[in-house]
Amino acid sequence: MGCGAGDAFACSPVPDVCPDIEAPVCGCDGVTYGNDCLARANRASIATGGPCETRRSCRAIQRDDPSAPTGVYRIEPEPGRAFDVLCDMETDGGGWTMVASTRRVPPDDARGGYHPGLTSTRPDAVVETIWDGMRAVVGPESDVRFTCGELARRDELVDLSFYRVGWYLEWTTGTDADSCFSEGNGRGYERPAPARRDNLTGRTVRRGTDWAAGFLEGEDSCDSPDDFTVDLIDRGMDSNQMDGTDWGRDDNQAKCGRGALRDGAWHVWVREI
Repeated sequence: MGCGAGDAFACSPVPDVCPDIEAPVCGCDGVTYGNDCLARANRASIATGGPCETRRSCRAIQRDDPSAPTGVYRIEPEPGRAFDVLCDMETDGGGWTMVASTRRVPPDDARGGYHPGLTSTRPDAVVETIWDGMRAVVGPESDVRFTCGELARRDELVDLSFYRVGWYLEWTTGTDADSCFSEGNGRGYERPAPARRDNLTGRTVRRGTDWAAGFLEGEDSCDSPDDFTVDLIDRGMDSNQMDGTDWGRDDNQAKCGRGALRDGAWHVWVREI
């Protein structure tokens, strides 16, 4: 039995129980697998007939198959443009598409293209931009998430979700100077403050609850390439890091939790509403 990526197939969910026999199957990635279990191990859906459609986002994959595990999936945000990305299907309801992943240097609020690091929370390279590939999928508002951690650790030190914000479209407008992220000591702060959650502790903050400073400052000014930061409750820039939720870069100082990291990774995720 053989199959190719050009064959006309439709995807059905991979069975939860793997057969013990040799039972070759065609995966929607155009690969022939020895059985369903091998297909699942490679994050491939099973092709059974008709056109095999690639979903637009991790959220769309999850809606089609609520049991889909966390892993690397091929998505097609726009027709004819398919990319492999890491999908987190577990944290805070799942359905998160990775749009930034960088090593040692946190990202900036600037638009960038696709890169292979978007398949891993432990990237090999510094990529200081936010992938713009999801602009066609998300609406004026979406959920966004920030994570970071030491590369030597398996768990994250910071994991924050923010709900119903227009931030992703702002960050991917163009260059750093084109993007204004809650800048200038509250001048660019937008109310109401978003609902948000610390995914490591489960602490939630209601929509409309301002930061302790009265505002979130994400950067000093629109054209500050050395600033791009958030935290849960304090103020973002120039904040007190003792609550352990600080993420990003502040006056060119990397932040993750209560301090800097020697060899860390920073990530941004988006989920359409």
